[in-house]
Amino acid sequence: MSKESVKLLVYGSLRSEGYNNRSQFKSLGLTKIKGYKLYSLGPYPGINEGEEDDELVCEILEVSPKDAQWIDRMEIGAGYRLEKKTVDGHECTLYVHNRDLSERPHVEHGDWIKYRQEQRTTA
Repeated sequence: MSKESVKLLVYGSLRSEGYNNRSQFKSLGLTKIKGYKLYSLGPYPGINEGEEDDELVCEILEVSPKDAQWIDRMEIGAGYRLEKKTVDGHECTLYVHNRDLSERPHVEHGDWIKYRQEQRTTA
């Protein structure tokens, strides 16, 4: 990707295994960040700030500015806000939910893809 690319820190449907991922997105790998709690909102996840030891599994994606605009519209329209976060030397955008999600199912291990696989095997 060019120098104009945008880096996103994604944890749900935009991850490589997720239904919103596109072939033109470039994965820079998985990472974990602390301080966020992952919740199930049904078919997709949301995060809120959590405790210092809460861990979230994320993937760093590199996308075009056009794709970043599409993703921003999708996420902001679904009730998320953008946060800038430096992770593994990359300045990234992270999408944090605007509402308190503590009444929703908490995904304790912090990995949305693993959680969805667990849900399919128990259904």
